[in-house]
Amino acid sequence: MDFEEKQIHVLRKGGKKDVVEVSPPSMQDIKDYLAVRLERYRGSNDDAAYVFLTRVNDGAPLSNRAIEALVKKYTKAFKSNKSIPHTN
Repeated sequence: MDFEEKQIHVLRKGGKKDVVEVSPPSMQDIKDYLAVRLERYRGSNDDAAYVFLTRVNDGAPLSNRAIEALVKKYTKAFKSNKSIPHTN
């Protein structure tokens, strides 16, 4: 994550690298989450560490299935007339 440039570097399927632009309020939300992540989820500050973790299995990364379920849940909860970005 690059907080100065407000970008997240993502590793996609097949090892493809991508950069995602993120709004300043969303970057602040991520910073706030990372501040409590160590204690709540037993995460690591390592740059290569997973961002989103479970509370079980000693802070294991969320599975693809869990992330898909969360995206579906919150997309449904906040759906409006605006289009939802592609999430695969």
